[in-house]
Amino acid sequence: MCGIAGIILNKKFKHNNLQNLIHRMTQKLSHRGPDYNATWSNEKKNLHIGHARLSILDISKNGNQPMQSSSGRYVITYNGEVYNHKKIRIDLDNIQKINWKGTSDTETILEAIELWGVKNTLGKFSGMFAFSLYDKKLNKVYLARDKNGEKPLYYGFYNYSIVFASELKSFFSLDNFSKEINRNSLSYFFKYSYIPEPDSIFNNIFKLKPGSILEIDLNNFYSIENIIDLEKYSKNYNFFYDKNYFNFEDIKESFYNSNKENKLDSILNEAVTSAMISDVNIGSFLSGGTDSSLITAIMQKNSEKKIKTFSVSFNERKYNEQYYSKKISLFLKTEHYELPINYKDIVDHIKFLPEAFDEPFADSSQIPCIILSKFARSHIKVALTGDGCDEFFGGYNRYILFSRVNKIIKLFPNSLRKKLGALLFAIPYKYINLLENILFSRIKNISNISQLDNKIKKLSLILMNCNTEVEIYLSLINVFQYNTNIVSSEKIFHDEIDIYARKIFLNKGHRVEENMMTIDQRFYLSGDILHKVDRSAMFSSLETRMPFLNPSVLFFSSLLPLKDKIYKNEGKIIIKNIIKKYLPKNLINPSKMGFSIPIDEWIRGPLKNWSKDIITKAKKNYLLDHKLLTKYEEEHFSGKHNWGHIIWNIIVFQQWFQKNCS
Repeated sequence: MCGIAGIILNKKFKHNNLQNLIHRMTQKLSHRGPDYNATWSNEKKNLHIGHARLSILDISKNGNQPMQSSSGRYVITYNGEVYNHKKIRIDLDNIQKINWKGTSDTETILEAIELWGVKNTLGKFSGMFAFSLYDKKLNKVYLARDKNGEKPLYYGFYNYSIVFASELKSFFSLDNFSKEINRNSLSYFFKYSYIPEPDSIFNNIFKLKPGSILEIDLNNFYSIENIIDLEKYSKNYNFFYDKNYFNFEDIKESFYNSNKENKLDSILNEAVTSAMISDVNIGSFLSGGTDSSLITAIMQKNSEKKIKTFSVSFNERKYNEQYYSKKISLFLKTEHYELPINYKDIVDHIKFLPEAFDEPFADSSQIPCIILSKFARSHIKVALTGDGCDEFFGGYNRYILFSRVNKIIKLFPNSLRKKLGALLFAIPYKYINLLENILFSRIKNISNISQLDNKIKKLSLILMNCNTEVEIYLSLINVFQYNTNIVSSEKIFHDEIDIYARKIFLNKGHRVEENMMTIDQRFYLSGDILHKVDRSAMFSSLETRMPFLNPSVLFFSSLLPLKDKIYKNEGKIIIKNIIKKYLPKNLINPSKMGFSIPIDEWIRGPLKNWSKDIITKAKKNYLLDHKLLTKYEEEHFSGKHNWGHIIWNIIVFQQWFQKNCS
């Protein structure tokens, strides 16, 4: 796992010391790759690339980058892991004997591209990656990113130059880099708590979409004068995994001729073992939930020694999976490490958010994820996680909640729905919180009543404002009230998620839950989940791997009927059936908590003075609607409504803005 950076300078722009510039850009990524730092330049072509290495495979100097292919035609700077690279090496040697210099997957990628070309080679990868490849023969630069977007890659146009890097902070090294805020992106952030591809927080800087290639022909590059020309000139190719390489046809055939659970179990075992390749210490995150428990169980099954497992725990019962993670580790006989955290630990790590996340990002589980990654990094260099399961196997509560809400909407006429919604919305937070505490004291299975106020608020807004299925879904994923925008003067908000969702929901051949999963796979997975895990872990130089995103697992998921994912108000049916083979029933956690923290309660309680101080500063920020901000502040701290998620977004943005733009 590494950091990459580069600048392709147009001859119209002069710079006195580009070697120093690319070195500074690369140094900004040293947390992603603390083991080795190097650059490569072609002065005649004004091309300069850098690489910060975290050594995982072939930790010798033979794995250092930037790396050239054996023929000298290609130069690569690459971030990621290709888990099946040994199989690819065998395929290459069967066609053409290669004199390998080392055992790194980087060398495998280069030699595969030599033989098969860029696009054909990408289709053979099982792994995660983002890279820049320079083809000396064709005089082209390719920027590519894995299909799910596990590894990040930013690019943009700067002073007649194309720049790219793993993280935005690399661009801060550029002389007079413009930090002009993209207000549409800022609106995205306040609506969804993250900024989806292809936008970034800054104008003229973009995120490469998952599963795409940006091809830059240097022969034509010198005629480009602005970002609009670059967008017209560059080509964006979608690529898909080669069905023959992964034997998808074999999977499809056996799908109908064998037990589906046994087949998926076998595929998951292959996915986990392939993700365990490493020349350094490896372990897993074990939250105690179904997904991480299954990955951990399969890891331990396929390991000759005890694997290291890591978790964090909270004092609050409703946010704590400590019981399950400890018991599961004992049952599986892993070497378990647990770190108890409280609000003081949260405060201590909040200050790192603007540094770990280069653009505003407000999934509050980011903080325990940062803490856990830092904790694990003191023992291991690579961690497997259970992320990616929910989007492909129907794990999110909103999939279940949707059907319930839809039934209510169909049951009542429009006028009555609006009155009922207004009545629910008017219930003071303190009464809902009192009810939630009473229920928590009496009910063992707490998953359905956690964050009760937020669920009631969502329901009330849906009843008042939504008339169609797609509007219900969009309301469920929206942090703000219906049709509100706290970004000052952003009257017209181009919402790509909204547009895409309405298009997907026109597909009458799919069930609503399938449409929701499709949209979540396209935006929420890469924009929120993978973004969070990558930045949190790489901030401590920890590599994370996600077996549920293995191409064979995803293809198998696409073949499953919905009833094997969601049935009778329960999600991840097939995953929960498989885990019964590895854990006793009493250790299978029915609740879904993940890394949730009681941010709403802490903002009103121990973090109150700190929160109010930041909000006071935010009221002076020219980018925000001060009247709307004041409304949310007053209603939240008075206990009238629970606007914890919105307040947290405001706090995160203001902190980020103060560090990076003030």
